Amino acid sequence: MSKIGKYEILKVLGEGGMGIVYEAFDPLMQRKVAVKVLSDRVFDLPEIKERFYREARSAGQLSHENITIIHDLGETDGKPFIVMEYLTGTDMRAIIKAQTDFSLQHKLLYAAQVCRGLAYSHSKGIIHRDVKPENIRILDDGKVKIMDFGIAKPATSTMTQTGTVMGTLLYMAPEQIKGLRVDHRSDIFSFGVLLYELLTYKLPFPGESSTTVSYKIVYEEPEPIDDIAIGNVSEVRQIILKCLAKEPKSRYQSLNEVEMEMEKIIRGIDAGESKSIAEEKKGKAASSETVLLESSGRRNKLHVPSDAPKSESAQKPKAARRIGARGVIISVGATLAVMAIVLYKIFISTPAVPIGHLSLNILPWAEVTRIVNSEGLEISGFGSEGEKIITPCQLSLPAGNYSIEFTNPLIGDSLEISVAIEKGKIEVVTRKFPGFDYSEILSLIQ
Repeated sequence: MSKIGKYEILKVLGEGGMGIVYEAFDPLMQRKVAVKVLSDRVFDLPEIKERFYREARSAGQLSHENITIIHDLGETDGKPFIVMEYLTGTDMRAIIKAQTDFSLQHKLLYAAQVCRGLAYSHSKGIIHRDVKPENIRILDDGKVKIMDFGIAKPATSTMTQTGTVMGTLLYMAPEQIKGLRVDHRSDIFSFGVLLYELLTYKLPFPGESSTTVSYKIVYEEPEPIDDIAIGNVSEVRQIILKCLAKEPKSRYQSLNEVEMEMEKIIRGIDAGESKSIAEEKKGKAASSETVLLESSGRRNKLHVPSDAPKSESAQKPKAARRIGARGVIISVGATLAVMAIVLYKIFISTPAVPIGHLSLNILPWAEVTRIVNSEGLEISGFGSEGEKIITPCQLSLPAGNYSIEFTNPLIGDSLEISVAIEKGKIEVVTRKFPGFDYSEILSLIQ
């Protein structure tokens, strides 16, 4: 392919599940551009193509310094294409892969720009739905650009059906994996994954298979964050964990809030560094001794060389602290309280009904719609708050035999399985809907 419309193709920049991106030249405007040609398999149905054009036009209305400009939209040989501004620099994935030695402040400055771009997009009613390091470009001057609004959608769009999975699994919010309706808070979850990975160079929900990853995202807490990776700044951990809350209502409700929190941390780092430099200069002026300044995260310590004379106060040992009668009473009280809790859990709160556990991994993701016991009675309340239970999931039921029915909106089919649950044991069931090609759906969402 030498031309796409009026654009002259120079070379391939990248290729993914959604299509191919080319470096091209616009002969009329005399400038380089990036042209993304969408894959045939993404547009099998007319309504999909219609949705793409509608949503791409909406994304094309965005004008912000941290969002890639969309210049044009067209079609060649039946394949839709998007023309975007050509960007230099590198994407955030390369920085993470190389584990580039950036300071916490440096990384937060990048993340704050991502927040500003996405917050602007949300204010215009556009949800990105595929926030990940590959879609964040860092220019040579340090400016951040959010790329690839190819699967973005207006918040008011009614064309995305429940059960349609779009995005990249590792960065999906729980509601995306479940095939439920998404809003701007799904982007906030994806941003939380991106921020975690940028700061730690690790994923919060790692796994060797898509089933494992999706289960962790929906049901498990993220991997613990190393203090060193976040410079011992506990506020950073709080930001990440709030972004990664399972329920949308428990997350930040706007990325403007996240940016404000990060700006406070950045100002605190600036103030701390300025104070350390001032103290260092003051110390050098007041004494002829050689003093070394070492930095460890946010904590700065002054070390005097070993051959320097030690002060009398430094040599004097500190007196041991004594525990008074009040301290003894408090300690005894705390111990008795803990023992009471343990005894309550053992002898009082233990359920009378024997419980077994069932771990369900059904491919593709499916909704548990009905559970019937061996006596033909339907079990109610397995979704304790009336919510949908989407696999992969784990259920706790009284020991016994059950028939469980699943439905999957992606293929419009149902599946029924029989299981035997024993007390205290975990029964693991992995099934595929007959005739369903799981690799096909994975290629579409990656």
